[in-house]
Amino acid sequence: MHNDFPHNWFCQFKGTKEFMLFPPDQSEHLCAAKKYDWGATLSDINVSRLPQQAKELASFENAKGIYARVEAGDALFIPRRTWHSVVSAEPSISLGMFGLTPWEVATGGAWATLRDWAHHLHLYAWGNCTCHQVLGKR
Repeated sequence: MHNDFPHNWFCQFKGTKEFMLFPPDQSEHLCAAKKYDWGATLSDINVSRLPQQAKELASFENAKGIYARVEAGDALFIPRRTWHSVVSAEPSISLGMFGLTPWEVATGGAWATLRDWAHHLHLYAWGNCTCHQVLGKR
């Protein structure tokens, strides 16, 4: 489960994927993680392991969202900051197309780039990220 700072047109070319989507106003129920990922806010919720996540499950049960099934030839618009989880129902080929206005590039994109520089300089979330995981550890 995560949300991205830009809008996303998700296009499905082959196979089927299932989405759970939650608007930004449901953030309080979606357990934002401290783990760093460029351009995204991650969640501590793993939808495939909810029965083992008692604390997260208790919060997640209060979230109000929608389900979408995306098949070959479909496109799904995911507004920025919309929380979502995606499960592939079968082998798939997909393309996510992120769109930013010039203002969003200058503000959100610049902020994400500054955080990324700080991260690569070991000043921000080093070792607690999706890009520098040690094999065998999560």
